[in-house]
This record gives sequence, C-alpha cells and structure tokens, in this order.
Amino acid sequence: MKNFNNIKWGISQLVFLLITLFVSCSPEALVDLPPFSPTVEISSSVDAENPLMVSFTSKTTNAFTLTWDFGDGNSSNEPNPVHTYATGGDYAVMLTVVGEEGSIPAIAEKTVVVREKVSAKVTGSIIGHPGSWDGVNGLITTAFDGDLNTFVDAPGEFASTGFVGYDFGAENAPIIDLVKFAPRPGFEGRLVGGEIRGSNDPSLTEYTVLYTITEAPAAGELAEAPIAGGGSYQYVYYYTAPDGYCNIAELEFYGEFDLGLINMSNWTEEVVTPGISVTMTEYTINFSGGASDWPGSHIYQEISVEPGTYQLTGSVTVHSVINDVWSELIFSEQQPQAGQDYAPGIPYQVVYSTWNGSPTAPGTYSLGDTNRGGEFPVDGIYTFDAATTFYIVIKSGGAQPYDLTWNNLAFKKVR
Repeated sequence: MKNFNNIKWGISQLVFLLITLFVSCSPEALVDLPPFSPTVEISSSVDAENPLMVSFTSKTTNAFTLTWDFGDGNSSNEPNPVHTYATGGDYAVMLTVVGEEGSIPAIAEKTVVVREKVSAKVTGSIIGHPGSWDGVNGLITTAFDGDLNTFVDAPGEFASTGFVGYDFGAENAPIIDLVKFAPRPGFEGRLVGGEIRGSNDPSLTEYTVLYTITEAPAAGELAEAPIAGGGSYQYVYYYTAPDGYCNIAELEFYGEFDLGLINMSNWTEEVVTPGISVTMTEYTINFSGGASDWPGSHIYQEISVEPGTYQLTGSVTVHSVINDVWSELIFSEQQPQAGQDYAPGIPYQVVYSTWNGSPTAPGTYSLGDTNRGGEFPVDGIYTFDAATTFYIVIKSGGAQPYDLTWNNLAFKKVR
C-alpha cells in the first residue's frame, strides 16, 4: 500500500511540473524586453598637408545605420569618412545613429574648425606659476611635452590663479590665430571657465582674453579654439578656471611670425664634415649630431638691405649639450663652400660656444644670452648707411653629441 501511495504522489508531482512548464512557456508569460538603444561618440583630425581635408571617426554600439552631416550640405553613411571642404570656416558636424526598431536614435555633434591655410606651430620660453601639487609631478613643462596623459597640477595656493604659456620675446611677438588644448583625463570640467590670454605687460596685469573655454573638452584629444582679432602678444598663456588647478594636459599655439628679410625656404646647406643633421621647419632650424672627428655644416642665404635700421631677433633652445659644441651666426660677403670650414676673418655676430661659456643647461635663451664672443648688440639693432647685399650664415658642429635649435630668426627693418 505504501508503494502505491508513493507512485500516486510521484505522478501528481509530474503532472504539476508539466502544467507549470506549459503555462510558463505560453506567449502570455514571456517577458517583453525593450530594444537596446544605440550610443555614439565622434572625433576628427585635420590633414597636415591639406587643411581642408578632415578625417572623422565614430565609436558606436547597437547601430544599424548611421548618417554623417558635415555641415556644408554633404553627408556620408560610412563609419569613418574623410571629407574635403570647399572653403574654410566653422562647421557644425552631426552623426545620427539608428538602432533596431523601437530604440531611441543617438546623435553626436561637434564643431569643426577648417582653415584654408595651416598656421605654423610657434614656441617660446615657458612661463607659468611655480611648483606643483606634490612638488614633483604636474609642473608647467608637462603642458608642452606632447603627452596627453601628463598634466599641469598647480599647488593649492594657485588653484584659481595658476597659468602656463609662452614668452615669445618683446622684439618679434607672433600673431596667434589658433590654440589647441587638452584637459587632464578624468577632470575635463576643470577647464570650463579657463581663458586663453594675451599680454604685452611683463607683470601680466594688463591682458586681453583671446578665448574662454565654455564647455568641457573631450579627454585624449586636442580641442581647437580659433583666435580672432589679429593682435600680436609677447605673452600668450592659459589662465585657470576657479579651482581648476590649471589642469591642462597639453597646450599648442599656432600663428605667424614676421621674419622680415629671412626666407626660411631659401637656406642652402653645405657640409664641411659629415655627421651633423640640419632640420628646418617654418620657424626653426635644428642642428644635431656630433662625433670625435669634429663634424660640421653651415647654412646660408643672401639678403639685400636698403639704407636704414634693422633688428636681428630670435632665440636658441638647448635640448642637449655636453661640451665641444659651436653654433654661430655671421654676416659675410663670402659665400660658403662645401667641404670648407667657414671661418672668414670677419667678426661673428652671435656665437654659441661651449668654450666661451654659452649656456649648456636645457632651456630657451635669447640671442643676447646665447652670445659669447660675437658682436651682437644688446638690442639687436644694426644700421646700414648704404644699400648692400651679404650672406647670413649659420655654422654648427660638435665633437660630442648635441641637439640645439634656432627659433623664430628674424631680420626686419624697423626705421
């Protein structure tokens, strides 16, 4: 009898289980989950050779279709398109992403600054508040190290007054037309309210606000701020937002220097002894190399002056110098020749010489502070009573490895 009752109990449990499974699998019992909506992020970069060409990148999830609106009447359905604008300007770009039926579309927007001419990156001597939050990391030099993961972190007393930028020199201040900047990762909002300022006052008491950051920039990329107005400033810098601790990761300035009679595309290089690399950009001349056999090279270009007063300006950046290095600027009527050490019996103007005590510590120095033994006048002023033609020559070399750069070299008529 006991076995029979056990069988009855087992059958009843089986029937209950089958009924439960049937009911739970019925359409009325299924959970109706909403569709997953898409997400989207966008970024862009301007081509270095063609400033009208912009590459766009999208990062999406749950996307079925996407549509780019480039802000100029053109569009694309590619995830990472390259678009060339007809003219420069500020364009409101929008990417719309559509997911499965019933989901909510996602939209990302960005203003892209397109210029018909690429301004050159300009540099000067770094200025800013002293110290950092921990006294070791976050110094003002990190704003110019090319690393988006390092950042300026001002000490507490400069939380609302910290600043970092360049001193371009009083004699040849550039016209800045574009600034690029990036925030400290994870603290993007600390840049909101920060300002790009320009000043010709050494105390920075008098200044012009060139641009105000009104929204948090994206981390990990450089935001762009066009600068209008056309003024030139000796000091251009980022001034922190209140309680922002000057948390800027990277800072770049673009613009134009007036180089006067010097044409940076017109230098001719002559090698005396192989072993020195000469690299030139729109505003810089870099010499590097060096070996025990005393390699050296020189560059030169011919210029013509009218009667009047001219000023020679610029700076020299020492990246790495040990000893036995020279880099000298000369005015000469003699044209340099390949394979010949250029040492005419005339006075040199600016002499960088480790033998004579020119600075070897890394940093940027004025021509006056660089000069040891040349006839460079304190104010860089030269007067010509009659029209004349001569060569500007820069010779450089070293018996030990070195790396130094001439910056923003200009020779302009001032009266």
